[in-house]
Amino acid sequence: MDNLKSCPFCGGEPELINSEPSTANHNSGAVHSAVACFNMNCSVMPYPKLWHVNEEEAVNAWNSRKELEK
Repeated sequence: MDNLKSCPFCGGEPELINSEPSTANHNSGAVHSAVACFNMNCSVMPYPKLWHVNEEEAVNAWNSRKELEK
């Protein structure tokens, strides 16, 4: 997905991922989305812990961080 900002820690390209459909009774069939960096050289390489209800929300959350001043 080309509208994702690069990883703020390593500059790598993040990935948009989707969960498997939920089997929970209260959420049956729901698929959630997250964005994360999986670059093995990234000092942080966070596993996605912030799942969102759709791809658009995941992308907006990833891209909403404040840019670092140089």
